[in-house]
Amino acid sequence: MENKDKEKKQIENEEQEVEEEHKENQDDDLRFAPEDLKKFIEELKNRYNLDEENIRIVKIERRKPSPKQILLSFLFSYLSDFILIISLNGYLGFAPYKFFRLLLFSVIFSTTEILIRELMMKYYPKLMFYSFGTILFPITITALIFAWWVTPGLQVDSYNNLVVFFIIFLILRVIINFLLMKRNRDKMFRKIKGGK
Repeated sequence: MENKDKEKKQIENEEQEVEEEHKENQDDDLRFAPEDLKKFIEELKNRYNLDEENIRIVKIERRKPSPKQILLSFLFSYLSDFILIISLNGYLGFAPYKFFRLLLFSVIFSTTEILIRELMMKYYPKLMFYSFGTILFPITITALIFAWWVTPGLQVDSYNNLVVFFIIFLILRVIINFLLMKRNRDKMFRKIKGGK
């Protein structure tokens, strides 16, 4: 009976230590010295009965993108949003086809969405990470409504079609972003494995 109590207290103490370490590292970058890393790996092996071959350590450093990459990313975002807006307007007819107003709507939307997204990534990266990016949906919806409200002379022909536009636009943007992230992830894994 006493052994069980001792084991229980020991487990509780270990859990408290882990929680305290987690709280200390919560706002800092998670970096380990080689000795700490070895100790952590041994602890994981013992706690979860892991084999040596099941543990891999991959160091991924997020490089700051070059200005050229940032510019290309923004241009692609502007272009893809504009093409989606024009094509969905042609198909659904949610607003009168006035090229420059739709272009202005697209630019206002893309700029607003990029600014809010980058601010969120800079000041609240953990929120973006923990939400798995789902926080971008309200940001995108807010940017769409704001752009519609700010664009001068943009009128609605059909509110039903406008709602359908919002839904289809969001779904298509998620698919496009998913495909781009998959491509970038595959590139990163090829680099890790020693490929091209």
